[in-house]
Amino acid sequence: MVDPSGAVIPGVQVTLINEGTTESRTTVSNDTGEFVFAAVQPGTYTIKAEKTGFRGFNRKGVAVTVSGRVGLGRIQLELGEVSNTVNVTVEGETINTESADTAGVLSLKQLDSVPIKGRDVMNLLRTLPGVSQVNAQPWGSGEIGDSDPAGGESNGGQLGSFTPAVGGARLFWNTVTVDGQVGSNPDFPGLFMAAISMDAVSEAKIISNNYTADYGRNPGSTINLVSKSGTQDFHGNVYGYKRHEKLNANEFFNNRDGVPKPIYRFGTFGFNVGGPVFIPGKFNSDKRKLFFFYSQENWRVNLPQGLTQVTVPTAAERVGDFSQTFDQGGALRVITDPTTGQPFPNNIIPSHRINADAQRLLNIMPLPNQLNTALTGGNYNFEWQDSCEIPKMLNALKVDYNPTDKDHFAFLPRRWRSDTRAYGCRVLGYGSDLPLWKHHYRYITDSVVMTWTRIISPTKFNEFNSGFTGEKEQGQPENLFGRTTENYFDPIRRVTNSFETGQLFPAANPYNILPQAYFGGVPNGAYLDAENRLPDDQGYNRFHFTDNFSWVHGSHTMKFGVYLEVNWATDGPNASCFSGCFNFDRNVNNPGDTGWAYANALLGNFSSYSETNTRQRYQGKMTNWEWFLQDTWKVNSKLTLNYGVRFTRFTPWYLNKGSGATFQASAYNPSDVPALYQPFIDSNGTRVARDPVTGRLFPEVYIGAFSAPWDFSGSVLNTDGGYARGFRRQQAVQPMPRFGFAYDLFGNGKTAIRGGFATMKQTTPSYSAYIGIQNNAPVKYSPTIYYGNMNTFLSQTGLLYPTGTSTFDPNDIVPSIYRYSLGIQHELGFNTVIDVSYVGNQGRHLIQQYDPNIVPYGARFLPENQDTTTGTPLPDDFFRPVPGYNGIGTTITSGNSNYNALQVAIDRRYAHGVAFGVSYTWSKVLGTQSSGWAGGGAIDNGPVATYRPWRVWNYGPASFDETQMLVVNYVWDLPKVSKYSNNAFVRGVFDGWQLAGVSTFASGLPSAIYPSTTDGADITGGGDGWRAMLIGQPQLSRGERTFERFFNTSAFGRPPQGYFGDAPI
Repeated sequence: MVDPSGAVIPGVQVTLINEGTTESRTTVSNDTGEFVFAAVQPGTYTIKAEKTGFRGFNRKGVAVTVSGRVGLGRIQLELGEVSNTVNVTVEGETINTESADTAGVLSLKQLDSVPIKGRDVMNLLRTLPGVSQVNAQPWGSGEIGDSDPAGGESNGGQLGSFTPAVGGARLFWNTVTVDGQVGSNPDFPGLFMAAISMDAVSEAKIISNNYTADYGRNPGSTINLVSKSGTQDFHGNVYGYKRHEKLNANEFFNNRDGVPKPIYRFGTFGFNVGGPVFIPGKFNSDKRKLFFFYSQENWRVNLPQGLTQVTVPTAAERVGDFSQTFDQGGALRVITDPTTGQPFPNNIIPSHRINADAQRLLNIMPLPNQLNTALTGGNYNFEWQDSCEIPKMLNALKVDYNPTDKDHFAFLPRRWRSDTRAYGCRVLGYGSDLPLWKHHYRYITDSVVMTWTRIISPTKFNEFNSGFTGEKEQGQPENLFGRTTENYFDPIRRVTNSFETGQLFPAANPYNILPQAYFGGVPNGAYLDAENRLPDDQGYNRFHFTDNFSWVHGSHTMKFGVYLEVNWATDGPNASCFSGCFNFDRNVNNPGDTGWAYANALLGNFSSYSETNTRQRYQGKMTNWEWFLQDTWKVNSKLTLNYGVRFTRFTPWYLNKGSGATFQASAYNPSDVPALYQPFIDSNGTRVARDPVTGRLFPEVYIGAFSAPWDFSGSVLNTDGGYARGFRRQQAVQPMPRFGFAYDLFGNGKTAIRGGFATMKQTTPSYSAYIGIQNNAPVKYSPTIYYGNMNTFLSQTGLLYPTGTSTFDPNDIVPSIYRYSLGIQHELGFNTVIDVSYVGNQGRHLIQQYDPNIVPYGARFLPENQDTTTGTPLPDDFFRPVPGYNGIGTTITSGNSNYNALQVAIDRRYAHGVAFGVSYTWSKVLGTQSSGWAGGGAIDNGPVATYRPWRVWNYGPASFDETQMLVVNYVWDLPKVSKYSNNAFVRGVFDGWQLAGVSTFASGLPSAIYPSTTDGADITGGGDGWRAMLIGQPQLSRGERTFERFFNTSAFGRPPQGYFGDAPI
């Protein structure tokens, strides 16, 4: 506060008034004329200043963003009477002279007006600088917000909304909060699992660099969503949007085959209402204490899947008659009697030879519906097209209560429900390539959070926030009323289908599900599969608590806080062959082979049968404690410093229920590993397997299996003593210092130079790799029986082969990212601000994976590793560095990354009917892996090299690297026609129109050259693989480029044998 001469004015009474609720707070300017309001709720405010001898001052329209710091610059009070007030209304953007953080804000006007595919706020984030335009998610269409199968076309997808990669940081580093409550998925930290309607969000803010110490948890961007609150006036909205297949053209192949247009329906219907809660003359009559806002959004989605074309057994084939079974060339498929080696008479299997249970499996399949071989070419006889029905509902309630002038409470319960109903659509089911069994995949997230802001004094404030989030995934058959849980599965249960063949491990199949069956060698053969988790029953729970205390002391605004987060992740039973897997494919080495898979099945003769020994429920847990000290020091009227430090101490993910195992080199003894069956030529000249200890001979398929019992030496259980909980050491307290500055260059609030740095730690990684150890042997294994019959296989002993396992670096280091930026912000006039910044970061000790059990380069070329029966190398399992195991997926913290960018933002806040935002990013992000989740990778999302230097083999552009991105969003209220012809018809039809949109221009994603050979030659004989030779200039001039040939394909050649190539990543 200054007078007309520029001298500071202490003792000015300053009042902060919420323009929506009239809630107010008062303070007094200090000896330097400064004042601070801390712990202010997001919203639009009026600043009122009064002091005897000076005219009153009102500044309206001051926008306070979530966790934002607003500098008002110099406020000059004119001499005069207090009642003679000067009124100023803020329009457009304001210069940030109070903090150094790099942040982008989506205003209420943008959220309400800018059209976004799927009405998902995560999609709107791409209008901000530094935000990748294409997602780096592990599946789906690549759309931000997409989590399949809805392809980003509906809010929340199927599992939630994937957030974008921001500021060069990995996708799985992001944290999304709604009113201070974390909504990120524990398994996919970059997945926002608590979808919320855009009409329930008042503001979205993304902080990507130079965090103050009150931010932590993970080192990626922090995306803060603030839900709408009720105001003194009632407001409401009802809306509906619809898409329908009638507006679409049918596909060419559908038209050709006479397949009707697939269902394609997106219906969005919602409403919201907010206002005061009062009883005239009795409670809250002045409408200042209690407010509410409620939003509900319903989605009705029917999403078509691709046309599925398979070959199913005909009615005649199901009773053994193959007299009309022809190949694609029209020749009869001869069915051989394996007991005689001669064709069955008339190509018909006698009824007494048919296995009743195998016949029941075939009869589950639908009958052919496309018998026109001129159309099918003999490649299929059944076609169908699934459509995912995905009803969703989003509910959000917010209640604000001000019991006193010093207390503000908010209570916010929310629920998001997605229910995918289909035969396939990647939901949990049985026989996913056939319309056998319609079922549900339900995803429900319930959350509740309570906040309490207490004004202890004009200079002391406390903010409390605590809540609970519960997520549940359930997969089950279509709900049929009146059925018990067990009866839900009647269509695919053994007992209800009179299927009597037993199992090796029946306890792993408590719901008595039918076995899985595969029919290799049949063109587009159908199969009966069961999802690993059927019936799915898993979920995540999170409790959080945070308390922050702020103290304004002179020119310092100090803040101290503590944060606690406890995560529980529960998975239901999970195994690939829990109900048994029969493979009836053609195999000339199978003594029971008839020459046709469906005929093999009718006889009950399988080429292989596998079954997993157990399916267990397990639960993982992790806890994260964080605390911080932060100070904002107003050094003088121009310079503000932000500095502080945050600390974290977290427990790694660990199993607190269920069994798991990892490989520990200290417990491994290579002498414990049984010998493998070796290739051998018997006296008849037939290639067989030989037990190297006893000399006994077995069928060829035994080659590479263990010849004796195997106790998985080196694999230790989580219940064994002597190992750290979760097989990872407890890390020490991790400090994370922060520093930033903001300098008002000319002292007029119109130009600011800002910069700083921040250290961040990854405290809550994906739990998959850590509690997925329950899938490792000896907890879980799958013996295989070969060349058997369904009537007798239970008396056989299954074979075990070297299997994969996983482990962790016992000396892992907490992943860190070091962020820094320097930029300038300037007011251009016309309510427009430009922000130009250099933004960078360095990632160190990042999570990545590698496999130490890959055979070395050249190992397959060594004489001792040759198969003398074929003249080719033995399988890799015969000469791996760690015998007895296949891959050993090892999670380590040794990755590096770096990001450098020029980020430009030009923003005009809504004023005079116009708002726009222009964001431009010129950047490069490099690293050894891109996600660090369940594999990760640079471009190719694979493990890092075992033998080649990472800098040469893996270091390169990240999968989400986009060199240039330009995004323009705009809102324009079109002029009212009624200005020229004012009547009811013109006002109703031609007034009130708005033009809004988003235009995006972005570079493509990086792509590597993946070579292959037509002769299948082994180039390197092991190791990390090989790459092409760069033998020319790959770039073509603009005139040489064509649609089919955008680069010079002749610039790449095949390396000589033994060389790994030199083409860059």
